[in-house]
Order: sequence, then structure tokens, then C-alpha cells
Amino acid sequence: EGVYKPKDSTLKDSNEKCKLEDFDRFNDQIWQVQFGSVYTVKHRNSGKMYLVKQITPFAAKNDEEKIQNEENIRSKMMNHPNIAKFYCTMVSDKNEVYFLFEYLEGDTLENKISQRHKDKVVEVEKPAFLVDEIQRIALDIFNALYSLHENKTIIHRDVRPATIFVTKYQAKLFDFG
Repeated sequence: EGVYKPKDSTLKDSNEKCKLEDFDRFNDQIWQVQFGSVYTVKHRNSGKMYLVKQITPFAAKNDEEKIQNEENIRSKMMNHPNIAKFYCTMVSDKNEVYFLFEYLEGDTLENKISQRHKDKVVEVEKPAFLVDEIQRIALDIFNALYSLHENKTIIHRDVRPATIFVTKYQAKLFDFG
């Protein structure tokens, strides 16, 4: 079995080599995504917080093409305001693949919807989301998809509440499957 070789392993916001051992896991899993889990990590030298998507070992072993595809898409879309900023790909000694992203405060749209239902915020007279929240989220995701589809000829085939991250000010596509 070969070891997955990332296209580029430079931490794009500092030009340092992006090495897994330079990060400390800050918490348990934040949420589950297709082919992996997302955690918060802290860079030892800078103290800067990031999100890391750990690809499941099965996916890393059997879906190298999908991993490479996501890495390529992320590199092309690094500066879009409605797509989570990707910094680098790291591979552990055990061939575990990790994608490093900007730190985002908020939650997935799926978790926000679930929490509002759990808190019994949803009533006939009171919707789960205000109209302006829905419009903002929809517009942000439309902008991300438009840029992917029109400018980069990339088709996102997994848009759903679990792949949309909502911060206080904007929504971002996070997971590409």
C-alpha cells in the first residue's frame, strides 16, 4: 500500500511546512462529515486555531482519487468568502489524511436546525429561522455554488445542511464529500 502524497504541504498563511505534529487537538469531534470527522486544533508555534477534517482510514485507503479531487478543488477556491478556506493536506505515519481549514465559530446548518427543534423554538407562530437569516444563508451558498460551477467548472454534488457551516455573519460550504 502506498502512502498518500499531498499536492502541497505548505501552511498557506505562514509558508511553513504543514506537519501534523505541529498541531494539538483542542477538543473532541465537532461534527461528522462524509468520509471523516472535524476537530478544532491549535498550532503549537503560532497559537492559531484551525479546523481539521480527518479522513476516515477506509476512505483514505480506497478513495485516493476523491481525496486528490477535494484537495484540488480546495486549492482553486482558497479565497472565496463562502467556501471554508483550505490551508494544507497532512498525512500521518499511519497514512491518515487530514485537511486543515480556517477556524470558524458557529455550527453546521444541520446542527442549528436540530438544536432549534430540540429547544422547541419551532412553533407554528414562530419559525426556526427568520426570513433574513434564510435569505442570507441561501445567498451565501448560491454565491459559492455559482463560483464553483461557472468559474471553475466544478459541480458540488453533496450540498445539504451538514455540509454548510453557518457563522454569525455568513454561511460557508465546508465539506465536498
